[in-house]
Amino acid sequence: MGSIGNDRFGKHLARGLTQNGINECFHVHENLKTGVCAVLLNGVNNRCLIPNIGAAGAYPESHTTGKWVHME
Repeated sequence: MGSIGNDRFGKHLARGLTQNGINECFHVHENLKTGVCAVLLNGVNNRCLIPNIGAAGAYPESHTTGKWVHME
């Protein structure tokens, strides 16, 4: 569950989940791009993440209606 843009990154993410048997239920934004993150690694312990959250930052609460599943 989340928001993606109607772009190549969003389509790649949705396709990857579907191909691995995971049901995706993304909200697709027409005006925002899918969020991406650059990762800088320097050795074993030095990491830096540089996010651009894109469409994920505009996930509409209304999109959650009827999508929650309770597992026993």
